[in-house]
Amino acid sequence: NSKITLSGTDTLNGKGYDQVTVTAGANATISAGSLTVVKEINAKVLYQIGSGVNAATVMVVGSSSIQGGTGTALTVTTVAGMSTSVVMGAGAATIKALGSDMIYAGSGTETINIGAANTQIWGGAGALKVNNNDTGAGDAQTIHGGTGTININAGYYGTFTFIGGSGAAVIQSYGGSLHLTGGSGAMTAAGGSKATEFTAGTGVTTLAMNTAGGHVVFGQGATTVQVAGWGGGVLFDFVSGAGGAANIIRGFRAGTDRLELLGGVGVQSQTIAGGGANLVLTDNTYITLTGVTSTARLFG
Repeated sequence: NSKITLSGTDTLNGKGYDQVTVTAGANATISAGSLTVVKEINAKVLYQIGSGVNAATVMVVGSSSIQGGTGTALTVTTVAGMSTSVVMGAGAATIKALGSDMIYAGSGTETINIGAANTQIWGGAGALKVNNNDTGAGDAQTIHGGTGTININAGYYGTFTFIGGSGAAVIQSYGGSLHLTGGSGAMTAAGGSKATEFTAGTGVTTLAMNTAGGHVVFGQGATTVQVAGWGGGVLFDFVSGAGGAANIIRGFRAGTDRLELLGGVGVQSQTIAGGGANLVLTDNTYITLTGVTSTARLFG
């Protein structure tokens, strides 16, 4: 059991409960022992962790590049009250973000638990799970999707922003406000307790609104929206040059919810058939309002 400092291009083969500090500018390779604890300070570290290792724990200060092993997952914790940049690589990892951190996910399976305001996360090629455990009502978090799948628990508080990538995303919010921008990947999302803002991308989206209502901007990706049965209204925008998809709105409430046409796009045809109102716009966007029996008051 040793206390070790690495400050250059070093390789460490841990054999026991080692406490390691990697200083700024170092480029280290660490083969973890049974319980290796590492404190990184603006360093680049490659971890090689065997399947028989019980744990490998990393405390990150400043900016670090972390390549996890393919065996036991790394546990990475950032320092509270600071802004830390963490770049993950291959290998599984669990990250506890306690500061205003910037975290770049890698190609491994990773879980990121947010515990402070203003965390920014960029998804990678691996499967990513994000849990927002921050309890600040005025706090904000921003997540960028990657090429891998992402599953997000947006939590109960603050403002949560998600910008989609090419990987599929599932987002569940239980409170606060949800701001969503679609990418090319599929998205399934449910809003929290405050208004939901959504702008479609090219991917297919299924969106459940909450009783606070919100704003939906349709795009080139087919989008299905479920409106809450009561509460605030939802504004649905269709923008010229950004349409062409087949969209479905379920639970539309004439007089409460409203369609809006922007940029010169118009209505080419509108009919009542098949249990709903069906509209075709001049840019070949299709809109189905299920359960709507009249085309009156659709636009306010």
